[in-house]
Amino acid sequence: MLQSRPAARTQLLLLLTIVILGSSPAAVLGQTAAGAASPMEVACADKSSNVEITACAAAFAAKADRDLNAVWQRVLSSIDGATHLTKAQRADWRAKLTAAQRHWVAFKTADCREPVGYEWFGGTGMSSAVSTCLAKHTLDRVQDLKARYLDR
Repeated sequence: MLQSRPAARTQLLLLLTIVILGSSPAAVLGQTAAGAASPMEVACADKSSNVEITACAAAFAAKADRDLNAVWQRVLSSIDGATHLTKAQRADWRAKLTAAQRHWVAFKTADCREPVGYEWFGGTGMSSAVSTCLAKHTLDRVQDLKARYLDR
């Protein structure tokens, strides 16, 4: 049975929010623990068509990438400022972390492109699902880098 557009839109926004935030459906349908709307709800609440939802999800993923790039620069600065290491050790650390980051980018891309396409059977929500997957991985990486390098 085909769903009405509002019902399909609600399900897609719910799915996007669940994937990005890693929340339970109950938490997403209501409020976040702090009582505020989730970032995806705020970002895409006024979107009503697949085109708008897809654009919103892509914009959300792009913002996550910008946030990651800003954190990445801070992480590299923290390595440069590690006075307990020699200059050569700092350079090696930086090179190894940069290589790891390149592998992470390849993983993120590989994990979210074709597999998501198969999961969505090429349906109309596929583009939004890919953007959501990319954003989820990126937000997770931002948190990981902050915890490892900036919040200690």
